[in-house]
Amino acid sequence: MKKIRVKEVFKDASHLVMAIETIHTQKDRTDSSCTMSGLIQPVAIVVCNLEETYALDIEAQPTAVEPLRREIPELDFAIGSFHRRN
Repeated sequence: MKKIRVKEVFKDASHLVMAIETIHTQKDRTDSSCTMSGLIQPVAIVVCNLEETYALDIEAQPTAVEPLRREIPELDFAIGSFHRRN
């Protein structure tokens, strides 16, 4: 199973920094045991300030924010909330 999550890294009155991560989980079950494993991988960092919002990929290269916002409703909500408060 794969899930994308947004994790707030830093927040103050003028900045919000969020990490975008993928979470992969796997469950295996046999007659005598049950195991679960997981992996968290970073995808991007999103930075909001009073003037702009931008994203950097895992190699610190600029990447488009809008596709991330469309794919991850939680990110869209966090960015909108930050800008409404400021």
